[in-house]
Amino acid sequence: MAAIIGLSSETVEDLCCQVRSKNEVVGLAIHNAPNQVVISGHESAVEKIMTESEKKGALKVVKLPISVPCHCNLLDQAPNGCGQI
Repeated sequence: MAAIIGLSSETVEDLCCQVRSKNEVVGLAIHNAPNQVVISGHESAVEKIMTESEKKGALKVVKLPISVPCHCNLLDQAPNGCGQI
């Protein structure tokens, strides 16, 4: 996951669409403010979005110290704690 500050959510979503593929999931996870969003997905895709966001003029890009892609469909198949998948 990474926080991107200084770009609109539309700009970040466009970047996600450019990077997203069958093997690399990435997308908007959280809208913190009009110009502050969090992305989540495969680490390689998140890192590509971070680089592209800096090129687009993001004020700040921060990789978050979280070990799972929260708020992302990569966790759709995670066990729910009741022994079900």
